[in-house]
Amino acid sequence: MSQKGYERLQEKLGYRFSDVETLKRALTHSSFDGDKFHNNQRLEYLGDAVLQLIISDELFKVETFSEGQMTRLRSLIVREEALYAAAKEFGLGNMLILGKGEELSGGRDKPSILADAMEAVIGAVYFDGGLEAAKEAVLLLMDNAIESALMAETDVDDKTLLQHLCATTFGEDVHYETIASEGPPHRRLFTVLAKVGERKLATGHGYSKKRGEMEAAHRSLALLKEQGIG
Repeated sequence: MSQKGYERLQEKLGYRFSDVETLKRALTHSSFDGDKFHNNQRLEYLGDAVLQLIISDELFKVETFSEGQMTRLRSLIVREEALYAAAKEFGLGNMLILGKGEELSGGRDKPSILADAMEAVIGAVYFDGGLEAAKEAVLLLMDNAIESALMAETDVDDKTLLQHLCATTFGEDVHYETIASEGPPHRRLFTVLAKVGERKLATGHGYSKKRGEMEAAHRSLALLKEQGIG
């Protein structure tokens, strides 16, 4: 990949590497370079651990989740299928450095290769920039996987529950208002406020407005419960 290609990748990722060779190594499959110090195997190992930690931390923030729920949700988010889907959405396959044989056999679209490369990229961001940088990258790259897992955990999502609660309690519908957004266009972080009438409930954050609304709804339910409502 050209230097401009690495520049575009870093812009898309929202993180600029102090050592771009680390990013290059994260994209290098063992079929291209069998030396474990020059391919992405070690970074994949690191990225797997970092991903597990960050997802565990995010799930732990939801105080209503039991240990069993957190374990189940984490497994859904970090499984190969979810990593593969995230890599496809990001266009990671086109950026990989593969050996000729793997290239000819369709390696750029193999789930295992793409999932491993996604973990390697996460590991590279952590190695180069630390935990906070890795956390931002994970929440950007895995946003859809996180949202899907949370939706799958319950038969009725928090937005539906909040709407029903507010309609029966206050006689009004819930509205969501985007009150802030920051970051570049490809990596915009939205802050969303849930309101019922003129009553302000809670805010949520997400790299999509939908994700922000989901978090705002979840926090609003917790807030109303503290107030003895619901």
